[in-house]
Amino acid sequence: MSLYNKDRTILIIGATGFVGRHLLDDLKDEYKIYALARRSRIESHIPYHKNVQWLQCDIANKQRLTEVKDFLLENGGVDYIFHLAAYYDFTYKDNPEYKRTNVEGTKNVLELAKELNVKRFIFISSLAACEFPPDGQVITERTSPDAEFAYAKSKKIGEELTQEYSNYFPCTVVRLAAVFSDWCEYAPLYKFLTTWLSKKLESRILAGKGESAVPYLHINDLITLFRIIIKEADNLSRFGIYNASPNGSVSHKELFKIATTYYYGKSLKPIHLPKPFIYPALSLRNIISHFTSDEHFERFWMIKYVDKKLKADSTQTQIALRWQP
Repeated sequence: MSLYNKDRTILIIGATGFVGRHLLDDLKDEYKIYALARRSRIESHIPYHKNVQWLQCDIANKQRLTEVKDFLLENGGVDYIFHLAAYYDFTYKDNPEYKRTNVEGTKNVLELAKELNVKRFIFISSLAACEFPPDGQVITERTSPDAEFAYAKSKKIGEELTQEYSNYFPCTVVRLAAVFSDWCEYAPLYKFLTTWLSKKLESRILAGKGESAVPYLHINDLITLFRIIIKEADNLSRFGIYNASPNGSVSHKELFKIATTYYYGKSLKPIHLPKPFIYPALSLRNIISHFTSDEHFERFWMIKYVDKKLKADSTQTQIALRWQP
């Protein structure tokens, strides 16, 4: 297929990640794409495409990124940069990679964008960087990302750096909801479903009242939003924050009902584990796992979020971008 937008070049940083792979696959027939990642294309099992140039680079490596910059300038430059690369794990601990990759790496790619004089830089943040709001309140585009764990702090710094560099070139921050695909490529959701639809003892257990809730977004809806940003780049404000999320949130109780109804043909009744019993239950499970080597997803830090709701209101995003998830 020929390039429909051969005059537009896109650099996708973090092209081997879940969102990056889907964005690359969606745009590759229409744009000239530079895909940047730590791993090679072959190692990442991404098929060759004539419109995709692979750049293997660690964004925390300034020297290597300078080489990338020189290469891109020699080959006509870049119009848009999607910065998707970030470190995250479920330990809730302050890993040095949060500073190295998420902060220093972001600073490096913003400098790269400045040297390339891009038309727009899109920084991918997360709604999870915001504190869970009090009951009855929601997270909007104006909510400050003030959650206190390491990943959230690194994303806040990333947003602040992006706003700072909007003095040099147009910038957009996109805060993601929990993004999933038809194949359930979102680790927590995958774990919930494989547990609830299994024959395990804990298959019907929900923590607390089952009211723990976050907003979910299908990857196709996110790609549509990204396409709108590219199309409307010249018309968007020089700096803006958008919530890539539907309004509201979906609770574990709602997910359990939907999943069991579709799988079993009827909704099963969950067993609610009161919050005071969660810690000892998880402790016992850790002891058992030590002997069985059966790793589990749940962590002690998750207990503080039981029955809390991360409700989003993306009305302003939907109006500004004429986007409907």
